[in-house]
Amino acid sequence: MGSKGNDKKIELYTIPASEKVYVNGVITPSESEDIFLDPTKGTVNEVAVENNQAVTKDELLFTYKNDAVSDQIYELNSQVSSTKKQIEQLEKEKSNLKTQLGGAAPLDGVTSQLEPLKAQLSSLQDQVSHLKNKEYTNVNSPIDGNVILHDSKEATSPYMTIETTDLYVKGNISEKELPKLKEKQTANILVLPTNQTLKGKVSSVGNRPISSQAVSLNGAGAAGGSSDISHYGVNISLDSQTGLTNGFHVQATINLTDPTIKIPKTAVLGQKDNYYVFKSVNNKTVKQKIKYSKESEGNVIITEGLKENDVIIKKPSPEMKEGIVVE
Repeated sequence: MGSKGNDKKIELYTIPASEKVYVNGVITPSESEDIFLDPTKGTVNEVAVENNQAVTKDELLFTYKNDAVSDQIYELNSQVSSTKKQIEQLEKEKSNLKTQLGGAAPLDGVTSQLEPLKAQLSSLQDQVSHLKNKEYTNVNSPIDGNVILHDSKEATSPYMTIETTDLYVKGNISEKELPKLKEKQTANILVLPTNQTLKGKVSSVGNRPISSQAVSLNGAGAAGGSSDISHYGVNISLDSQTGLTNGFHVQATINLTDPTIKIPKTAVLGQKDNYYVFKSVNNKTVKQKIKYSKESEGNVIITEGLKENDVIIKKPSPEMKEGIVVE
């Protein structure tokens, strides 16, 4: 390779790319609990929370009222009242007999009527107490999280959902990539709707194929998922939760080899705070400012200015200018 009109060869250096695995996924709560209505417990009487409200585990969400049980309680209370009146009447008769006839009055007849009535009253009161425990049923939150109200009256659809605020990436990879992934590998994550970037770590790698529906939900379609290839679940923990929204699609990049950008020290010109190299762009030299952190074995580690697959001049002369044609 050389410049036109000059026999001196210009040696080029291509910055090698690290091996990567791409994981398509979705921002997902670490826990999510759907709560369905249970018609056997009655109808919703009172909702104690609002949409998006933060709740703690065991906090009251809503209360059922069972109208059928309420009707039974009403009927039993009527019987309780009637029985009490009968007992009061008999007690009054008993007292009057004692007053009129003295201590020798025959009270066996009144007493024989009172005892079964008192037993009946006790039984009725026990039934009322038992039913009152079924009249209202509290539903409490199974986890800490935020409330999502659906207000669905259908037994097959959630009435509300509790989702934790702790989010993670639920993704998938193909069978070809599965052997390359391990837990604790670092991931660079791009949130597609916002272009936000953040860091994470592989927290788990599945060992059983997931359904084609799950593959689609986790965004594999963006990477061209095929029904002829098995896919496996991958979970990635996030270093930051700021600005994330449940359901946003992401692409995580996991470097399998060292992603550090290293170039020969001979490629660097200039001095402190003004280091630069010459890149080959469209076969012409272009000056590119850089920053590097340290030198090691004749190389420097680039912190700013260059990326993988950039082509640079390996041994530029101090007199090199922009626009020189290289081939």
